[in-house]
Amino acid sequence: DENLTPGQRFSAEIRQKAIEFQKARQDISYTAEEMNELFEKKNLPFYKFGDAIYLAKIETKYWIEYICKRFENTGKHISPELAEEICRLVDNHSSYVQQLSWLLWIRTINTATTEQLSYALEDLLDQNNILFQSETENLSAYQMNFLKAIVDGIHTKFSSKEVISKYNLGTSANIVRLKNALLQKELIETNGKEIVLADPVFGVWFKKEMLY
Repeated sequence: DENLTPGQRFSAEIRQKAIEFQKARQDISYTAEEMNELFEKKNLPFYKFGDAIYLAKIETKYWIEYICKRFENTGKHISPELAEEICRLVDNHSSYVQQLSWLLWIRTINTATTEQLSYALEDLLDQNNILFQSETENLSAYQMNFLKAIVDGIHTKFSSKEVISKYNLGTSANIVRLKNALLQKELIETNGKEIVLADPVFGVWFKKEMLY
């Protein structure tokens, strides 16, 4: 709308991205794993039907340029360092970078501050609180302990005696079942040989609500 100010256009743009992101999370009927199986299992009709393309995350330097430019275009300022911190907090997750940037933008009068970013992050956690609660309320104690290990920085060697003992994961045979269950729930994903959280903001929420 040509009648909108630059600030209102920026706000509307990011708000729409946030709405689309949340709607996509609610409306998806197939997990990513199930969609992959449609194209990778020989007994399914779409086997080898085209190539799977996995998009890499947008690099931080490009996000910094974009965020700083969008703030400047609306008469506000954010330092490259603070823009980089936005990216770090949400692990360059595109939708979250945009949501957190917008939440910081609406709190900024002239120049964005670290304190305002902290409040914006709390706003983001509050927006996702109900969703994250629903994703964890039916998890077993072992599954919760597995997530605690990941949040603590454990990404490999879950079957080691030290990790099993420290996080009370049961037996080494239980590790495979825990991994598969959490993959099915899309709470974790594999990154090479490592197991990581699928949602970086879920990790921030989990650490805040479940560990302290």
